[in-house]
Amino acid sequence: MFWPGLALFITVMAFNMVGDALRDRLDPHLIAEHAH
Repeated sequence: MFWPGLALFITVMAFNMVGDALRDRLDPHLIAEHAH
């Protein structure tokens, strides 16, 4: 049960990082609001 969960977690995290990178590239004005 551990490995399928880990694979799903990695996939979700990868999509999350790619989505954040694309949004930052497409919407530069959001960077100031989104800064951590």
